[in-house]
Amino acid sequence: MGLYETQGMQTSTQILSAATKNTLEKNFATVFADLKTISEVQAFLQDFLTETERAIFAKRLGVAVLLQAGKSYEEIQKILGVSSATISTVMEMMEKKGVQLALQKIADDQWAEKWSDRLLGLFSSH
Repeated sequence: MGLYETQGMQTSTQILSAATKNTLEKNFATVFADLKTISEVQAFLQDFLTETERAIFAKRLGVAVLLQAGKSYEEIQKILGVSSATISTVMEMMEKKGVQLALQKIADDQWAEKWSDRLLGLFSSH
């Protein structure tokens, strides 16, 4: 079994059985589904993932958001400091259901925040 070092943590290169892989992925997804607030999710991610792992996930999602917004590879590289290979990898994921769900959640949150601010502005000016 080969191992490689990932920021103080060893990750096995041994292939898991399909059943074990499915169980682990289901458990991981269940944790996210069961966490109730953004602060709970942030606490879990802060404690469970390394800074590098969090940055990888956050930047990957950021690339997807910027691609959806029509930004060019050059703009994305400048904003997020990612390689064109990373952008290309995310571009290949853009039509997948999970990525589309995440982008829709972000768009919904941005819309709600925008309208909440507008409504609060209407009431605070009187």
